[in-house]
Amino acid sequence: MVFAWIKCKNEHTNVFTFSDKLVITNIILYNYVIMKLTITLDANNILTDTDKSNLPSFTEYGMNFSNIQLYKLTDNINNSNNTYNNILLIPMTHINNIWHLIHHIFITYKYLTKNNIVCDTMYPIFFKGFYHRQGNITDCTYNDLIFKGLGFDYNKFKNNYDVFKQNEYINVNTIYHVNENINFYNEPLFGEFKYTILNNFDIEYRKNITKNITFILRNGTREITNIDYVKDKLQSYNINYIYLENHTVKDQLEIIANTDILIGVHGAGLSWCIFMKNNSTLVEMYPGCSNTDNYVRWCKIANINYKRLSIDITTGNVNDFRKATVNINDEQLQTIQLTIQ
Repeated sequence: MVFAWIKCKNEHTNVFTFSDKLVITNIILYNYVIMKLTITLDANNILTDTDKSNLPSFTEYGMNFSNIQLYKLTDNINNSNNTYNNILLIPMTHINNIWHLIHHIFITYKYLTKNNIVCDTMYPIFFKGFYHRQGNITDCTYNDLIFKGLGFDYNKFKNNYDVFKQNEYINVNTIYHVNENINFYNEPLFGEFKYTILNNFDIEYRKNITKNITFILRNGTREITNIDYVKDKLQSYNINYIYLENHTVKDQLEIIANTDILIGVHGAGLSWCIFMKNNSTLVEMYPGCSNTDNYVRWCKIANINYKRLSIDITTGNVNDFRKATVNINDEQLQTIQLTIQ
């Protein structure tokens, strides 16, 4: 499996790993030639002076590999005179949607850990058709999770962004590219991943004397229209009702890490469930009979108990359930009560 490329004596040599053993083909490591790299801000096109043409990368869309194209560096790109020992290119689809992003956060951790790579300089690259949806990539909602969580240097990323903005290239000894995948049946590194992210935010799991229950609320789509009635019926339980957008990334992590039971209507915010303690519980509520397996598989590898509950649609329809509003009837409330007792 390719995990880096290095340019040597006008040759372009891939580094492969098989069964955790490093195999280097036709290369003398000490005789490398510095590579040139720029990434355009208008289209996120990756330009280098290597002969590689594609980067096979794992995408959560279809859970398979898709190529990200490389282009030849042209003569009109100027030298910034900035040189790095290495840089990590991280394939992504969305950086402002936590469900999509968490796939690439984990596989980046897995890639670095399995290959024993130390690298604090990263740059996001995007699958075709996704870059223009992101807005300003230097001001991502989850920058703290990407940089502090994984130990990358934001200032180096921002400096490179500014260099690329000036139509200049950087010089790099080794370019790493995340090309790991996710095995939703078995991911031995996932527990370590959880602890590493939390540790980088100085968050520790606490043993709660009573069950700590968190109920994620939404505004607009999939909003619970009878939430006051729900709160009244569940008032005897220790439930913390929150809107995630009112909290920082660190606060969201800390709240979820010390939640024993997490409840919420289907949505990206439930992705935080993976940072719950082992054997905690996620209760995912779906509008009507709609269904996906988004969190069933995350809970499996994160060692979280999963419970699915269908709730009533107030406005909208099941065929477009993501735009619906919902309500929870007495029978459904009773199911929640039995789960959190």
